[in-house]
Amino acid sequence: MNDPLIPVYSPINDSEKLIILSLLEESQIEYTVENQNNQDLFGIGRFGGYNYITGPERILVKKSQISDAKSIIGTLKYSQIVDITNVEDDLTELKLFNFNLNAAVIIGILFPGFNIFNLINALKIKISSKQELKGGFRIIVSSIFFLVGLIILISILQSLLV
Repeated sequence: MNDPLIPVYSPINDSEKLIILSLLEESQIEYTVENQNNQDLFGIGRFGGYNYITGPERILVKKSQISDAKSIIGTLKYSQIVDITNVEDDLTELKLFNFNLNAAVIIGILFPGFNIFNLINALKIKISSKQELKGGFRIIVSSIFFLVGLIILISILQSLLV
């Protein structure tokens, strides 16, 4: 019988990940860590805890061992246990947030002032999200690019009207 792997946890740093993995090993729970080997492979590496291109590391366990894994992880007071019913929704939301925010920064660099659509979408997702979405620095940077672009556009319009 094929026992699928289910995400149960997304560690906030390597220290926490190693503690969790040692507890799972001690309890003889089989696991794998998704995105473990490609965190520093693309872009600028880990920014805010993980690589935004590859996504965060996630600990996956067999479906038959999920309750044991959750109870072990739940013993840690700083754990962030993932509700498996919302994993796909949370990942889709995280991907949309990161896409819009990264696009706002890139468009803001290339065409200041024209990144407002992606910036607003990212802010809408962040405000309505049930999970903690990290990206404050990128929001500030893309907002600055928007304001600079807006100032440039106003200056151009003023010079054309004079």
